Amino acid sequence: MTNTPLVSIVIPCYNSERYIGEAIESALGQTYPNIEVIVIDDGSTDDSASIIQRFLPRIKFVRQPNRGACAARNVGLCLAEGPFVKFHDADDLMFRTAIAAQLSREAQLARVPNAILFGDVLTGDEKANVLPGKNKDRCFNAGDTASLADVFDKAIFTHAPLHKRSLLTEIGGFNVNIKISQDYELAIRMAIHGVSFIYYPDQCAIHRNYTSKFRVGSNAHIYDYVNLVDSIAQLPKPAAISTQIDRHVARKYWGVGRRALRLGFPDVADACFRKARSNYASDPICGSAPYRLLASMCGPDATERVAESAKRLVSRMRRQLTLDSACEEQAPRHHQSLPRDQ
Repeated sequence: MTNTPLVSIVIPCYNSERYIGEAIESALGQTYPNIEVIVIDDGSTDDSASIIQRFLPRIKFVRQPNRGACAARNVGLCLAEGPFVKFHDADDLMFRTAIAAQLSREAQLARVPNAILFGDVLTGDEKANVLPGKNKDRCFNAGDTASLADVFDKAIFTHAPLHKRSLLTEIGGFNVNIKISQDYELAIRMAIHGVSFIYYPDQCAIHRNYTSKFRVGSNAHIYDYVNLVDSIAQLPKPAAISTQIDRHVARKYWGVGRRALRLGFPDVADACFRKARSNYASDPICGSAPYRLLASMCGPDATERVAESAKRLVSRMRRQLTLDSACEEQAPRHHQSLPRDQ
């Protein structure tokens, strides 16, 4: 491999006219010299395609009927010519040094088979201003390998890894049958397949945190969450880590069951709790220590009602404390004059 291997940056786009230009510019503006940028317009009905075309011939551009982000990313993967692939989203920004920083560490991984580097993705507002309160410190040190539990806890975001194209191709790319958390499912599938995710604190991208009807998470239905966990539960499991996987899957089912209860889908919740117990009967409950204790004694339905009542009570107390503090600040201060000595 050369000292400057080609890196393919793949950007799927659907109705992102507001941000796609900035996303492409951030990819083309990498300090690393040997890149190709591949943009797949997934049936946009706004002005995205015409904005993308302004960047020709500096990019590869494909238009297709709307088939979803996973299908678009897989098209980009098929078109990629570099041994390394970086996925990026149409409404986010890459740091200029993202590729250069991650590739500079590749030599350190030569001894680790099936290793992939991943870094940090920062959360920003609609204008890509970083939101400090939304960015918690990583629980990794430089060079740490993410455990299976880390991967199940959503440690690997779309923009974070510098993928090896051969590994992506080997596992079949993204799963086109799920509608949410596609990067999460991909990372779990790769980890089960034997891929090691190794962390270094390189800033990869800023993820814009906003709500839009065109964003996957904004339209997620409870059945999409069930389908996600069902897909993970059906993955082939190596015998050595089968019990670990069962435990993590059980707790994911339990978490979806709790979500279903809060959203008013008791039948879906009951099915998820049954699947959780079926996957890992000895300890399927997901939640804090007090929640787990109460759920083991009273069941998930009663426990969720208690948990929601406690949250509402805490919320009211916080609002009252805030109101009391504001009233104290606005209240006039009366100072009584002390008599002076004659």
